[in-house]
Amino acid sequence: MKVILDRFLPFFLILFSTIFLGCESNEKINPDDSGLFIRLLGEAEDDFAFDVVSTPDNGYICLGNTDTTSDGITDELFLIKLNAVGEREEGIKIPSFRGNSIKVTIDGGYIIVGDSLTTDSTGITDLNLVLLRTDNLGQVIWSKTFGENDRDETGISVNTTTDGGFLVLGNISQNNQISGWVIRTDANGELVTSFPREINLEDVSVSTSNVIENSQGDFVWSATAPPTIGSETDMLAVITNINGGIISRTFYGGSGIEESGEIQEITGGYIFVGSTESSGNGGKDVFLVRLNDAGTEVWSQTYGSIGNDAGNSVTQTQDGGFIVTGSITNDEQNTDIYVIKTDSQGNEQWTKTFGGGGDDSGIKILETTDGGFLIFGTVNFANNTMIGVIRTNAQGELVN
Repeated sequence: MKVILDRFLPFFLILFSTIFLGCESNEKINPDDSGLFIRLLGEAEDDFAFDVVSTPDNGYICLGNTDTTSDGITDELFLIKLNAVGEREEGIKIPSFRGNSIKVTIDGGYIIVGDSLTTDSTGITDLNLVLLRTDNLGQVIWSKTFGENDRDETGISVNTTTDGGFLVLGNISQNNQISGWVIRTDANGELVTSFPREINLEDVSVSTSNVIENSQGDFVWSATAPPTIGSETDMLAVITNINGGIISRTFYGGSGIEESGEIQEITGGYIFVGSTESSGNGGKDVFLVRLNDAGTEVWSQTYGSIGNDAGNSVTQTQDGGFIVTGSITNDEQNTDIYVIKTDSQGNEQWTKTFGGGGDDSGIKILETTDGGFLIFGTVNFANNTMIGVIRTNAQGELVN
């Protein structure tokens, strides 16, 4: 059953000079009044969801970007803090910076990675990777820029490490070539080690997705890349030691195009989500792959429609199964937010879709402490793109 989000249109602006939060229903059902946990975040410009994490007080910190110039580059980052029931507590903007990933630091603040345009002394403008550290209110403590002239660097994913530092995954774009870039810093953002090119295949483009430190202290990152020159792209998982030495590098896919989402460590290995057109119901389907500790495939499953669907985020649930979010093509050939619950072998237990008349997509999904789920995505209403935050119970039904 699809939940029609067009019923929940924004109806008021909270004029803190920044962000609005609210909903109205054509059926006279206001989610804030009815108790349903559906939150819409945004402004008059287009706003896009990028990441959400749980905070120590059982709330959530939402990371998004406002496209201030419609060029997809000159963005304005914003953070919104929601409490456990979805009420807005804090909001802050950081101009001229695009944020892609956020994590909570050991002291309750935040570490954010993204990118920003910089101009050197000769007047040449490049895109550089930026690592940003804030306190728990979103106030900037420090920022570090990484990059070189005559190439673009983008920050894709950030994670904390067991030594108190940070692990960063990015892309380097130069001469029509894209390479992955892994950076490790100390707690103050000072560079410890960097290994950009030697962990990639030569002469092929690699578009990275996310990075984690596993329980052995090794680094694991996901990407989309062709296994051979001229072939279609596969989902790629790379495991390296802390110095960048490759432990394993494995491709997953078939004769068609595969694109990677995120990879997460689970007991006895990893769970990896993305999309495939090599198998499934037609078009592109959500592709879920279970890996062992060495990165070898244990099993894989596909889910979706006859159209083009995608898997973006996956989390292991308390019952040993998995919850996935992404997008699915509907009968009107638009996309809806797609949520899939599986058992421990990837067998589908239930699915839910949320959407309206435009293209909507689930970007991140978290399991809440009570066994329900928080879905974070991008939704479209009346030619306006906004961020949607949806809370469900363990069966995917909307909750208070």
